[in-house]
Amino acid sequence: MSALRRLVLLVVLAGTALQVAVALVLGGNGPVVSAVVDRLTPYALLVGMLLLTVAGDLVCVPVRRGEQTEELTLFEAAVVAAVLLLPAHEALWVPVAAIAIASVVQRRDPLKSAFNLGNQAAATALLVLVVHTLAGADAGLGGRTVAALVAGLLAFGAANLVGLMIVLRVVGDSDAHHVLRDGTRLALIMTAPMVVTHWINMQYHASTVDNRRYGSG
Repeated sequence: MSALRRLVLLVVLAGTALQVAVALVLGGNGPVVSAVVDRLTPYALLVGMLLLTVAGDLVCVPVRRGEQTEELTLFEAAVVAAVLLLPAHEALWVPVAAIAIASVVQRRDPLKSAFNLGNQAAATALLVLVVHTLAGADAGLGGRTVAALVAGLLAFGAANLVGLMIVLRVVGDSDAHHVLRDGTRLALIMTAPMVVTHWINMQYHASTVDNRRYGSG
């Protein structure tokens, strides 16, 4: 077995172990935000969030960086919604299942897909653990929830970046530290604005659904 295949296997095992550990720690924790979607059945919400997360991984937004154009997916935004609206045990596996479905749809390389699944499983486990530990179940859309999301997304981004850097070092890419540095800057720039934007959007949606009960002013 090559060094790269061994690394991918370790990443998959680590991601699986983290998912199981966090599921055991959080137990039956409910959603962080429940009032906004309490009119939906649990099954409808689960299917809707899974489809949204799949779409988030498939849809790309072009971003110009000097003379180069990079494609950013909306996957992280969909993961934020899943972590907020789903119970902890569902928020753990929905992003991983979404990546698996998107990988099949786009016919991605099996080895790359396995690495992505393991890496995202670990990153999502850290995100769910941090958010539920700091905010708690049924915390609502308050400042505590936003702070928990920012901390969780930093852990989520760090896990993804570390995994990518390790792979680049294994395959002998001399730009591994450059990738880590640029990825860290991008994560810091996008984390807080993305959370706040999502929070404002949820507040507007809540006010529209039932302004008397959920309106914010």
